[in-house]
Amino acid sequence: MNKKYFLKTTLIILIFSIFALGLTGCIDIVIPSDTGAVRVTISGTYRYDILVDGVTKLSNKTPGTYTISNIPTGYRTIEAIDIDGESYGYASKTIYVSTGTTNVYLDPAPTAITGTVYIVVSGNEKYNIKMDDLTKFTNVSSGTHTLYNVSTGEHFFEAIDTWGASFGYDSETKYISSGSNYVYLYP
Repeated sequence: MNKKYFLKTTLIILIFSIFALGLTGCIDIVIPSDTGAVRVTISGTYRYDILVDGVTKLSNKTPGTYTISNIPTGYRTIEAIDIDGESYGYASKTIYVSTGTTNVYLDPAPTAITGTVYIVVSGNEKYNIKMDDLTKFTNVSSGTHTLYNVSTGEHFFEAIDTWGASFGYDSETKYISSGSNYVYLYP
């Protein structure tokens, strides 16, 4: 009886061993992935922060190619923003990220920020109106004169009587911001 018991035990151990070896070597357990990677290629001239859906993923990167892993699948907005601000360089694309690697190409360009300037001239004569030493209006009466798409920053405005500065002159240096700006001149 010992011999039969020994054979049955050995046979059971052998069968379990074969199944154990077979299961661990032949079956791959695959867990579905719901993330992918994004390969971002940036052209440009300076350093950029790279964002995915408004969250900074990489900072202070020179133009080149970078891979960002573990991005949830679905539509994602990829941005490159100059480290000094959007006005110096900005690019954005919305792409569909799938499992695997998705490519996106960004070329950050400066965004011009401008404002509108209303130059209000008070006086009884005709005037030439200048901005930064460039004549913008010639031989105009007093009133409001509008300049569109003026870049933000400091600008120098002048109203000069058409007979010469000795007959009427006024100037003002003003910081122009985006939106509406008023300059008042009393030549």
